[in-house]
Amino acid sequence: MTPVTLMALADQNSQDYLSRLIDCLHSCAHLHTEHLQLQVHILSDLYDIADDSFEARQIQHVLKQRQQQQAQCYAQLKQASQDAAVSTQTLREHQAKLDQDLQQALGESSQSPAMRECQHELQQAQDAREPLKRDHLLLSQECTQKLASYVRHPMYRYLRQQGFASTTYRRNALNRFLDEWLAKHCNFSQNLRNEQLLNAMQQHSAAQLAEHDKHIGALEQRLEDLRKALTQQPVQAKQVRRIETLVNQVIDHWAQVEPLYLEALRYARCEDEDGQDALRWLKYELKAESLEAALAQWAAIGSPQPERYRRELLALRQRLDIATEQINEALDALRHAEALEFALRASMSPFACTCGAQSTAPVRCTCHLLLPTGERYAPRPDYASLIDSYMNRALLLGSLINTIKAARLAPATAPEHTVSDTFSPAPQLMQGHP
Repeated sequence: MTPVTLMALADQNSQDYLSRLIDCLHSCAHLHTEHLQLQVHILSDLYDIADDSFEARQIQHVLKQRQQQQAQCYAQLKQASQDAAVSTQTLREHQAKLDQDLQQALGESSQSPAMRECQHELQQAQDAREPLKRDHLLLSQECTQKLASYVRHPMYRYLRQQGFASTTYRRNALNRFLDEWLAKHCNFSQNLRNEQLLNAMQQHSAAQLAEHDKHIGALEQRLEDLRKALTQQPVQAKQVRRIETLVNQVIDHWAQVEPLYLEALRYARCEDEDGQDALRWLKYELKAESLEAALAQWAAIGSPQPERYRRELLALRQRLDIATEQINEALDALRHAEALEFALRASMSPFACTCGAQSTAPVRCTCHLLLPTGERYAPRPDYASLIDSYMNRALLLGSLINTIKAARLAPATAPEHTVSDTFSPAPQLMQGHP
């Protein structure tokens, strides 16, 4: 399991819930059109507004225009989201191919004489570090214990605090006489040489270990440079450039989705211009405090029509309430899915976000669309089931991300290539209840 296949699961999950939200928006917008048409029909019947009158032609034009533009917006949004999904999948396919090719190149490069020689030197240096580190720790422990005895000796500590036998020592004759007497009784000169020797031994041992670590670091850098030189072939370089182009295409496609989604949301809330024009027409033509009051007045004269209209209005408004609730649920589910997508993308990305888009519009962040190569994750746990549990609110986001991080294989245990590493479209995950 590679980062690409894991990320494809999260991508597909978000796209599925976006598709569900788009369908909910379309359904609710259509119900608003029906609701407006029913109210217009009721007022026309109530106030005898002829179909060929100016008022009737005016409102019918508005409603027809709204219906056409709403359908066009839905079709454009559906197409734009599909284009964005396809471009995202294409990006993942190229990333998977690059990862596979790099792993193959690394396997071939490990057989080169220069790589084998550098790896041998690095292994020898790492093996030699262990006894150095062990000796340094033993020496440091011994020196620390002995140096502590000097600190505990009152006469020696007092003379050291006074700067005795140093270039900064300044005392009057009586104090110098007393200090010299104390120095003879505590063997100050010999103890001072011993203390200085212990400190010098510690510093020398630490310097040796630091120098050896520096040598290991240089060998590791040399090995990395050799690996890059052997794997960065023209084919890989071309793939990297292609991936960079695809990243920008993904961002552009999702940027086209956003304004269409906002427009579809306005239609679903009857906040679009034509919907508001229709509501103003209804308010202008209504000669009562409300449509319900007008129906009550009509019923008072014994007409059977108001009761039928009242039932139709009630049924339609109940459907509208259900559709609105479905939008809220779908929107909440999409945000929940996107939170996983962005968190997983950030946890896997080898780069910190430097473009500034992550905090404002994560889907436009180029930094986190790039994924690491060469990393592998254990085939278990079942990642699709984990995502399903998260979408059903049975698993917290932090717990899910930590579980995935814990499944990351160390480089030494990660297989060079397995069948599961190849890219395949993510399975449908729409099992969660939004």
